Amino acid sequence: MKIRKTAPFICAALIFSAVLYLLNPTLIINSIRLKSSAIAVNSDEAAVNAVVPFVWDCLYFFDPYTPKSEIEKAIGFKSRYIKETPSEGMMHIIFTKGNKIVCQVLAYPNKLGYGIYSDNFNGHGYAKIKSSDNPVFNIEYSCSIQKLTIKNPLKAL
Repeated sequence: MKIRKTAPFICAALIFSAVLYLLNPTLIINSIRLKSSAIAVNSDEAAVNAVVPFVWDCLYFFDPYTPKSEIEKAIGFKSRYIKETPSEGMMHIIFTKGNKIVCQVLAYPNKLGYGIYSDNFNGHGYAKIKSSDNPVFNIEYSCSIQKLTIKNPLKAL
């Protein structure tokens, strides 16, 4: 009789644990916070560190179709949360802190309402911006999208 009463709780706990393993709540929460913060900016420029609402070391921009192995090579570690960009026009950015991904955005800017961009690509399919460089966004509103572009692109790293 006790087994019948506890079995649903055990199953629910196992399912909850599996979901947490597959989906990192920190990544989801940080991507939601980033969206709110990016859309709320109402000036022509802003410090990236003031816009991004979480602690980060590096911001990576990836070209469409960049393989997972190349993304791992670029960021310097492996993670089960890394995804490849499946389509042209999608924004694919990853924020890291140490050897952890703290935010990953892989979506169409027109569906998000914002886009974060950099022209600082290094010929290897990605760009890297460090938080310590205190980068600045140029901000413009175009076609219902808040466009945040890294100002004065830094030398490719």
